[in-house]
Amino acid sequence: MSAIITNHLAPKCLTTITGSSLQRAKRVEVVLGMSKHDCRFHGICRVEKYQEGGDASECGCHDAVPAWLLRPEPNYCVLMLWRGRLPKEREAYHFSRKRLELCDALNISGLYGTQDAGELHLRRGSYSIRRTKDYYVLYLPVETQYYTAVGHMR
Repeated sequence: MSAIITNHLAPKCLTTITGSSLQRAKRVEVVLGMSKHDCRFHGICRVEKYQEGGDASECGCHDAVPAWLLRPEPNYCVLMLWRGRLPKEREAYHFSRKRLELCDALNISGLYGTQDAGELHLRRGSYSIRRTKDYYVLYLPVETQYYTAVGHMR
């Protein structure tokens, strides 16, 4: 099992994945499951700011994995989920497939701020899982959703 990183700087091995455009990574907690099914099944329910000793069970979700979220380019993020942080059967349940799904766009404005009066979201879709020795890696497109004059997203 990998050593737990206690600071909020990305490990040096990330530079081989994201190249010279590596920005400061955000430490996050990824809650696994599908939000429309009360966090059951395969997928990503939420991406939240990491809190030491945090508990993902607020909505009944129990499968949460610490991760790094990087935004090396304005239009995509790299999500690196730690391997070995769930019981083996739960980890196999979530990561034995080739793809992981985002059923709904996930708002990451709380991590990276807003952009030009819009909110930043990870785009919904089905994404390939790349595996390294220590991480499950996903490349996720980022989109900006803007409010119209009456407050609706467009």
